[in-house]
Order: sequence, then structure tokens, then C-alpha cells
Amino acid sequence: MKRSDLREALSHLGRLGGRRRAQALSPARRSEIARRGALARHRRKGYPLLPEAVSTSLEILRVQDSMVGRVRYGHDRMEETVTRVVATFDRVGAKWALVGAHVVGMLTEPRATTDFDFVVEEPKLHEILDALRKEFPELAPFDMGPAVRLTPFQIDLIKSTQHPIFREALKGRHQLDGWPIPSTEAMVALKFWSAISGWRATSKKLQDASDMVAIYQAHKGKIDRELLVRLAALAYPGAEREFTSLLGKIDRGDPITI
Repeated sequence: MKRSDLREALSHLGRLGGRRRAQALSPARRSEIARRGALARHRRKGYPLLPEAVSTSLEILRVQDSMVGRVRYGHDRMEETVTRVVATFDRVGAKWALVGAHVVGMLTEPRATTDFDFVVEEPKLHEILDALRKEFPELAPFDMGPAVRLTPFQIDLIKSTQHPIFREALKGRHQLDGWPIPSTEAMVALKFWSAISGWRATSKKLQDASDMVAIYQAHKGKIDRELLVRLAALAYPGAEREFTSLLGKIDRGDPITI
């Protein structure tokens, strides 16, 4: 056999073996390989890196999914998708802040979550959506009123005019691990507002109350209590009385009801 024929035969066997190995991989493993490839492309293109706690949350979710053989749509590209979204915010000059479960993880302990919630300044919303449609041809924004859901992704853009607390959250944002988030006081106030909201499911309200307590206790020594009560008072007329009573119960270690 000629040397060139031998090289070609070995090459063919290598490609065949590679295809067979790929076919033998579990769906979760194939998803992980695709995720790593997407992350490498994302870094080459210079997109901003995710905060460490957010990356940890996504990794926890991947491990949990792999244990049960679950593969979520687009999850192998979530890091790249989210950072492309925030790069679009910056490109159009919009003010924005990460909120929700991922910020709770940044301020306390990361937990598995697929949802990304951002507060964005509403006057820039149409410009943001136009730019995102160009960035993601498959994007189908759904206006839910208070927020716009970026389908097929699990990303919500909350309008800054949705509630005074969101305006304050955007105004008082600061950088943590390279990403803008609301002040700790604003996050506690937001969780209080969510926990008492009539439109929230009971299970979510219980999680909101737990998040509120966790953030407050983790940062109690650094929190501006006067600012915290002022922000919580925006929830509804007279809310400062209920909220101040809640803080007292948390400080004493008493059970709380909302």
C-alpha cells in the first residue's frame, strides 16, 4: 500500500471513529461540548464575561439536568446569548441592571436558575429591541405589559417605568463583578414588593420573602436602613410600617408573615 493511501485510510478511520464516539455520547455530554464551543467563540468575539456567581448558577443547573438526562433548549449557548444581549444594551447606550435570582446569588449564594431578568430604561426599549432583532434573527419579543420576554430565550426586560422601585433600582445601580446591579437596599425592597404583590404565585412569593431575608441578613451590617425603609415605602402607601415591623422580626429571629 502506498504511504499516501495509508494516510488516507487512517484519516478515514479517524473520522469514522469520531462520528461513532459522538453518536455514543449522551445528550447531556453533547450539550456540554456544544456549550464549551459556544463559550470559546464568545470569548474570541470579546463579549463581556458573566459574573462568577452567575456562571456558578448555570453550572449547578447543568449538573442537575445531567443527573436526570434533561437537555434545555438553548442552554448550551446561554452564556453567549446573555452576554450578547447585554453587549447590545451597551451598544445602544441604554441604562440597564441585572435583577432577580441571579443577583440574589451574587449577594448571597448561587442557586440553579434559568431565568435572566434585566431592568432597562423604557425610553430606549424600542431601540434595544430593534438592535436585538438584528443580533438574533430568531428572536420573537413578547410584550407582557410590565416586561418584554425575549423568546425563545428565558430573558425578561423589565420596563423601568413599571414601578417606582424599578426606577430607583436603575438610578442607584453599581458594578459588581463587572455587571451593573441595584443597590443592596433596592434589591431587598424589590423582593419585599414582589413578596406582597397580588399577581405573584404563592410559591414565588415564598421564594421572594426568603430571598429578602437572605440578602438583608447577609448585608445587615452594611445596609443603609433609612434608605432601605424609604425604598420599601414605595411599594404601597403606608408600606413603611409593615416593612419596619418585618425588619424588627428578622432582627429578633421571629417568624415572619407577609
